[in-house]
Amino acid sequence: MLRTRKTKKKARELQSQFRLMPLSEYPNGGVQPEPKHATGAPTVQFPQGITWFERLDKVLNENPLAEDKPVLESFEYIGIGNDGLANLSDVRKHALENAFKDGFAIILDAAMHSDTPVNGWNWEYKAGAYGADYLQRAAINMNSIGLNSPERAMYPKRYVDSESELLHGENSYTVTFPADMQVNEEIGGFWSVTMYDAQDRFMVENAIDRFKIGSMTEDLVYNKDGSLTITISHQEPTDATARANWLPAPNDSFMLQVRLYEPKESVYTGQFSLPEMYKNN
Repeated sequence: MLRTRKTKKKARELQSQFRLMPLSEYPNGGVQPEPKHATGAPTVQFPQGITWFERLDKVLNENPLAEDKPVLESFEYIGIGNDGLANLSDVRKHALENAFKDGFAIILDAAMHSDTPVNGWNWEYKAGAYGADYLQRAAINMNSIGLNSPERAMYPKRYVDSESELLHGENSYTVTFPADMQVNEEIGGFWSVTMYDAQDRFMVENAIDRFKIGSMTEDLVYNKDGSLTITISHQEPTDATARANWLPAPNDSFMLQVRLYEPKESVYTGQFSLPEMYKNN
């Protein structure tokens, strides 16, 4: 009941920030202000060290889950859940600082190699059904917060090329997607591949304002068999077809994420695979 009251209170606080009014009553005599334009990805102030554990303590107190009780009880030893963080010795605080660094590195590694790798793409067949697999849940949510179940959508991603080398914009790559990407288009299914910075996992600004390519992208040049060859690089391709199918990359490390909405059964049962991605010589 306590949790319910807190949830309702937060919802009401959010609702109170919205207003509904006729346009004629809008500020400035009904003249809408100039729209604000995004100027790139925001800087994320991610909590570090002891601050992260303090945030964890706050979140767990606000939303405790019965199924997590065994592991939460073990956290009391380090001061989480019993207001003990402030009273930890300097030795234990230092240990938690190191634990944070090690734990974050472990999660990042799991995010880059999560679940089932096929041709360099990481498939997450257990998205949304983690149980007590906390590492898998953390790894998936580091890449993409709040995934649909595999039956509704799948989000394979990759950080490396066919030689297992990290993707970087100083190189040029190609990947050829098949004509049949195994999505149910008759019920609104579609697919796309999106470019993200490998460090912050935000979309990357580029000269042509193209952040993804897929079945809904106009003016692409398809191969005779209906497949689609995409060029991925920081430098704009000189070949006309490659330029039409160009997904700009940053001049830095990056990752790619494919989205398959309303996938066919072959996708979420592991019978369908995406093609390998090759570095151009």
